[in-house]
Amino acid sequence: MGTIEKALKRQLETNNTSDEVISDKNNSSQASFGNQSEKTDNDNLETSSVDITEFEHDLLSRASEKEQQSNNHPNGRFSKEVEIDLEQLKNTGVITSLESRNLLSEEFREIKRPLLQNIKGKGAHQIERANLIQITSSVQGEGKTFTSINLAMAFAMEMDYRVLLVDADVIKSSVSKTLGIKTEYGLTDYLQGKVTELSEVMLKTNIPKLSVLPAGRLHDLSAELLNSEFMDNLIKELSVRYKDRVVIIDSPPLLETNESRIIAHKVGQIVFVVEHNKTAQTSIKSALSLLDPEMVIGLVLNKNRAGDKSSYYYGYGANAE
Repeated sequence: MGTIEKALKRQLETNNTSDEVISDKNNSSQASFGNQSEKTDNDNLETSSVDITEFEHDLLSRASEKEQQSNNHPNGRFSKEVEIDLEQLKNTGVITSLESRNLLSEEFREIKRPLLQNIKGKGAHQIERANLIQITSSVQGEGKTFTSINLAMAFAMEMDYRVLLVDADVIKSSVSKTLGIKTEYGLTDYLQGKVTELSEVMLKTNIPKLSVLPAGRLHDLSAELLNSEFMDNLIKELSVRYKDRVVIIDSPPLLETNESRIIAHKVGQIVFVVEHNKTAQTSIKSALSLLDPEMVIGLVLNKNRAGDKSSYYYGYGANAE
């Protein structure tokens, strides 16, 4: 039973069990109530019935209007659906369903394979929260957001899994901009309690099996928000609520903020992006030293030139130096 029907039922039950009846039949939307227990003739009964019908219509209209308005409100109960321009996305170099058989898509198939094996529990070790995958780098500009989006697209092509792409780079977010999504509320707003349900900020897209959780509005205490118990509860919900969900988390660079290190302690797998012939080896070692050495950390070599094309290389940290 929907919100409108529940409100209507409660109002009718009140009218049917009370000695009060509507007394002003000319203005049902502002009907006054009084004790009419002695008025039981047929005229009064007919008037009461007509006024209740008019009141039902008025209540239904107002509730419907309120429900429609809630869709665009931060506390609305329905998640928003957004349209991603696939042609535009393809032109930025992101793999899409419009062209899923090219060099880039094949490379990201290679990248996702070991991650997927760990999610299925078929890797070398059993990993807790293996479906939570953080994408990070040592510094800005190495291609972590590009990697995050392409990896999310690659997982969305899986038959047995759906994907949530989380923009946790709450300081310099760029997922929504790259996807062409315009939204005001997101992760930081949820963690502050400005919205009460995760579905209120989780965006459904026109790409099958892909949803997006935007970063939200900039907050001075973003590190504290990500380190809160509320964030721990969110991580737990994302990890266990749906067994077929893969969560790709685009996070800030490790050497530039505390936020990325906080997130790293909450996920099961980390993909560390390195830009070929640019990222200094000292930066890579410094960034990796901030992570738990027991964690599953994969390295993606971005912009590796092979002829005239950029390509990717994926390997586990111990073997990728």
